[in-house]
Amino acid sequence: MEENKDKKQEQKKSGIKWKWCLKIFFITLLLSFCFSVLSELLLSSNTSVLLAVLSLVVLFLFIVLAVSCDMIGVAITSADIEPFTAMASKKIKGAKTAISILKNADKASSFFCDIIGDACGIICGAIGASIVGMIAISGNIEKILIGAAASALIAALTVFGKAVGKNIAVSNANSIVFGVSKFLSIFKKDK
Repeated sequence: MEENKDKKQEQKKSGIKWKWCLKIFFITLLLSFCFSVLSELLLSSNTSVLLAVLSLVVLFLFIVLAVSCDMIGVAITSADIEPFTAMASKKIKGAKTAISILKNADKASSFFCDIIGDACGIICGAIGASIVGMIAISGNIEKILIGAAASALIAALTVFGKAVGKNIAVSNANSIVFGVSKFLSIFKKDK
């Protein structure tokens, strides 16, 4: 009887968590839709120089958000729970939040890396296409070259930022998780 119980628990641990995966799908769908609508509203009204500059600023902010969230997700998977357990025993604000995050590292990392980070990366592509549409008014060849260059630059900046962010995240995992936990603890009262 005890052996059956152990087998069921082992199967539960190794199986796909469909409920969580479906929740991620709908959260990503909703956030991506909201980010897309927001960026379209900001960028689609007029093709002025001011709008082009605003588009670049919005693009930069989305790249920074994508890189930052990816860095947080990697830090969550790299952090150690022990220092936070010690901090929680001393009632340091944010420590219990950090423990909660680290106990759910798979979900928290997925939220930051996949839902927010990847969704922002996709939105960066859409904003880049909008910027190319503003810049490339003339012939088809120029439009193709400008579009390819803009896409390549956006991808390179995002991947470069994520590579740097991952190095920082692995080296400073506990500090990053503690910083995020302190921020999140503003919205959540530790028990």
